[in-house]
Amino acid sequence: MNSIIYESNTGFTKQYAMMLQEKLHIPAYERKAKHAFKEPIIYMGWTFAGKIVGLRAARKKYKIFCVIGVGMGDPTEDYRVEIQKANQIEEPFFYLQGGLAPQKLKGIKKWIINMVGKMTIKENKPGNERVIQLFQEGGSYVDEKALLPILSFINEQDR
Repeated sequence: MNSIIYESNTGFTKQYAMMLQEKLHIPAYERKAKHAFKEPIIYMGWTFAGKIVGLRAARKKYKIFCVIGVGMGDPTEDYRVEIQKANQIEEPFFYLQGGLAPQKLKGIKKWIINMVGKMTIKENKPGNERVIQLFQEGGSYVDEKALLPILSFINEQDR
């Protein structure tokens, strides 16, 4: 693998892509840039309504080494598996918690996030405290330490 291809909406996926780029010493490119790679790539995309944005298009264009989803949800194993199933991911898959920047959302996405936020806050389910806090205040949970399992996996594959 020689590149990271990412799709970011409000910047959290891009932040993780830049961190990973620095750690792996490989370039990171936005998915919409015109690049063709013969070697497998790492694909990173933001999640929206359970789907990893741009993954389907990336699969048509690239050979994917592993997939990394970034979203608001807590990075539990159950949620990771849910996203993996919803996107029919057979490649190695990792999930990272990003954040919410409501001021960067527009149109229908902003409306949907507002509606989901109101429902999530009203339900107030145990275990959703971090997500509720994001809906109420916005913010970021981007953390370089969250990349450690990904870096370990990649290092194992390079042996």
